[in-house]
Amino acid sequence: MPSSSQSDAAQGWPPSVRFSADPVLRFRPLNGWCLAGVGGTALGWFLGGAWWLWLGLAAVALAVAWARRSLAPAALCLVCLCLFGWRAAEANAHAARFRSVLDTLRATDDAIPIRLTVGNDFRLITSGNRFPYARFTARNPAFEDGTPILPQTLMVNWYDRSKTGAFPKPGQTWLIPAKPYGTPGSKTLTATAHTDTATLLRDVSGPTLGQRLARLRAALAANLALGVSPKEAHVVQTMTLGSDRSLPREDLQRYADAGIVHILSISGLHVGIVAALFHILLGWLGLGPRLRAALLIPALVGYLLLIGAPPAASRATLMAVIWCLGPCFRRKPDALCSLLLTALLLLLFEPALIADVGALLSFVVMGGILLWMPPLADAFVRLFRAAIPDIVRGGLPLGLALRRGFALLLAVSVAAWLAALPLCLCFFGRLSLIGLLLNLVLPALTVPVVWGGLVSALLGGLLPGLATAINCFNAAILHLVDLAAATALTLPGSIYEAQATLDSASTLLLETALLLLPFTLRPRHNIHQH
Repeated sequence: MPSSSQSDAAQGWPPSVRFSADPVLRFRPLNGWCLAGVGGTALGWFLGGAWWLWLGLAAVALAVAWARRSLAPAALCLVCLCLFGWRAAEANAHAARFRSVLDTLRATDDAIPIRLTVGNDFRLITSGNRFPYARFTARNPAFEDGTPILPQTLMVNWYDRSKTGAFPKPGQTWLIPAKPYGTPGSKTLTATAHTDTATLLRDVSGPTLGQRLARLRAALAANLALGVSPKEAHVVQTMTLGSDRSLPREDLQRYADAGIVHILSISGLHVGIVAALFHILLGWLGLGPRLRAALLIPALVGYLLLIGAPPAASRATLMAVIWCLGPCFRRKPDALCSLLLTALLLLLFEPALIADVGALLSFVVMGGILLWMPPLADAFVRLFRAAIPDIVRGGLPLGLALRRGFALLLAVSVAAWLAALPLCLCFFGRLSLIGLLLNLVLPALTVPVVWGGLVSALLGGLLPGLATAINCFNAAILHLVDLAAATALTLPGSIYEAQATLDSASTLLLETALLLLPFTLRPRHNIHQH
């Protein structure tokens, strides 16, 4: 069997980019820098204004760094600690100001001027006998004195009482008197606005890039509706191009209980599927690794802009871009370094992500997969006797290939489940046990749905018959996924309901132990020879 270096050379990888066959996790210098920044951000954000505790932690960090001769990462940690501690204190002050204003509004039933920009998800809603109204997400909402509405998202329902159809346009900035309302602790607030009481502060001269992309996305989404019901089309549109309309609450809850809700909305999984498609297509053109990576970056960025740049997809795209930069500069790509560097860059831009549930799940689950995959894959490959012999003539036997594929899928599912376990118990107080089995198969079914959806969206205008056939095939797969989720939830013990949620300290300790444990586990054999 050819060695790892020989196979890399045959694929055209330069020596500095060839992949090592060493399965043992290694802690690289960049990991230390990124972990220092992320750790400093977390401490600064959660400690707020406790300056005396900052100094104590900084002294301990510098003392340990002096003993370990790694002062540079410790200095970075200290800088991030102070910077994000100040940012956290400022954000907490804004949040306290906003809560005070909301309490005053609830007591007096008065409205307060809010400055906002109309979001690109603007849509006109007509239902029943009610008059049409517009709904959109406010961008950069703030009070008149500049206090931002943090950390909530503000949804606006806009009415035209004059019935002349005078509604705002995406990109315009308005000053509206409104009274935001919502349940205490909710991440989304709602406000009502009227055209006759609103003041236009800044108009837009022409369609923005976001509006043009939204029109293009709507045209492509229409091709995904050929030959299928509106509900089936909406699911595929959401999985492929994103959607301004959320899926029905009962469907989301069913998939969340089954532990597979991540397959419905565009996330890192879908970005990875699209990146794999681009990578395969560029490989068929006979392009080298460097040129392939260089072309993959604009393709992924273009896809991100087309789908409206949702947060989860933006994080995954940034990580993929960082990973692709390795071959461009004749360096070996490293997934763990890419993940940590992505986290550090995003936290520099928005420190509040350190407390965002979606961001935490994205990074922790991806980190868990990267860290736990080598030891778990080694264990399951040996358990199912799926090791590849030293001498292989022709392709792998079917039975061996199936056992090997199942072992690797099981390793990914268990790794993701272990990483998400503490966070699920902390934030949701429940854990999907059946999701461990469903994630062995159902995410793999997402691949043909996303790939087929892209082909149908792009070629539907030229080949409507092909688009209809693909849409019907996708609808059949989604019916199978829905049936599997509904059936699995009827099994006893499919969901574990905790009597009490984990506290923050226990969650942090348990998650840290789970993520550090793989560094102590060394596979017995080379995973690439399995």
